[in-house]
Amino acid sequence: MERITPNDAPDGRPARADERSDGRPDWVNDRLDRTDGNFLEATGGADERLGAHSRGAADEADEPQAGAVRIGIAGPGHAELIADLARRTFYDAFAAQNTAENMRIFQEEQFTRQMQIAEVGAPGRTFFLAWVNGKPVGFASMRESPPPRALGAVSAIEIVQLYSEQKTIGKGVGKALMAACLEFARQKGKDWVWLGVWEHNPRAIAFYSKWGFERFGEHIFLVGLDAQTDWWMKKKL
Repeated sequence: MERITPNDAPDGRPARADERSDGRPDWVNDRLDRTDGNFLEATGGADERLGAHSRGAADEADEPQAGAVRIGIAGPGHAELIADLARRTFYDAFAAQNTAENMRIFQEEQFTRQMQIAEVGAPGRTFFLAWVNGKPVGFASMRESPPPRALGAVSAIEIVQLYSEQKTIGKGVGKALMAACLEFARQKGKDWVWLGVWEHNPRAIAFYSKWGFERFGEHIFLVGLDAQTDWWMKKKL
């Protein structure tokens, strides 16, 4: 599980392994899968910002954007692009609220470029890239794995990351990525979608709440040596 931040999203951060029913450490940062065909188009608008690592950071204003936001499924060929985008947007989203040393440890040990690249094409992972005028401006990732016990034995899928570049906040990127994630979950026949968001990220929490997500638990997410609390949020499809 990761921390989400809708405007730089992809929430990123580790949680206690014992919080996941599959025993996998939550700090394992996730990302990506597939090629880039089949674009969805959306014009701007609304809030956004789910930060990396399921750590939410939502930040979209209601201004339309000049170009349409195009969402495509990403593939292994985009692994390096997404790894760099994920690390940059996570840093931009959370550096101001964390010490330089904790951010260094996180980037160099817990959220490395190679770790992100390795997630590309991993089983159960799907990544979406957002493009505006031919340039990548954000991404989201999803994971099929057993949900937290607090959610129960339900058919669910996790939104692991949802991030956009700082310069595109308020341009509808987060909104378009969230719409793509929810549509993908429906196509997979899921009943629930869930994610993690930092408790001190009110904009991201507000963004998710507008989309119908509600809190159902919490877990520990490590940023360097700092054990922080992320909320789990869920949405019924």
